[in-house]
Amino acid sequence: TQEWPVLGQTHQLSYTIPIERTVVDGRGVRGFGDVALNYRYQAVLKDNIAFAPRFSVLLPTGDYKKGLGSGTVGYQINLPLSIKLSDRFVTHYNLGMTFTPNSKDLSGAKADTFSTNYGASVIYLASKNLNLMLEAAGSSDQVVAGPGRTYNENSFFINPGLRYAIDCKVKGKDVLQIVPGISFPIGVGPSKGEYGVLAYLSFEHSLF
Repeated sequence: TQEWPVLGQTHQLSYTIPIERTVVDGRGVRGFGDVALNYRYQAVLKDNIAFAPRFSVLLPTGDYKKGLGSGTVGYQINLPLSIKLSDRFVTHYNLGMTFTPNSKDLSGAKADTFSTNYGASVIYLASKNLNLMLEAAGSSDQVVAGPGRTYNENSFFINPGLRYAIDCKVKGKDVLQIVPGISFPIGVGPSKGEYGVLAYLSFEHSLF
């Protein structure tokens, strides 16, 4: 994902290019998924509250025959809210919805699908550069089961982790911040018995 401000922080444009690996009929498949074009509006940024809704258009760049895309244009909205509780604790919340008309399964059968995603987290600012995180995230996804038919797939994970910021300076000025992170998702409820490791790497820099 690459995000740029448009004449300031209030309006931001970004794109997301996913590179995915999935399993179809017992064999691994790799390739590009559906590219997202995003617009974010910084609706609230004052005191201890930030709210920045995001609208996305999902382009059918992934091969639906390989399970890498929907085969059609989709639309998504996310409603993220951040609240600073104290100098050490920050909370984040998100609710998202995705509508994909005429989404295709592997055989090309079409159906409209509607999915939701939700999450909440508590971040502990252990130091200026180190954050300890505890997140909870879930989703309810409609999947095409045949012409005009869908079924639901649900997931829910608890995800403890941490991230660390490495500041890079040139002549005393911050020009780049590298943020590696790692977490350990634990499935509960509909995802009980699933475990994983999630690695994260972000490069945060100014436009000029």
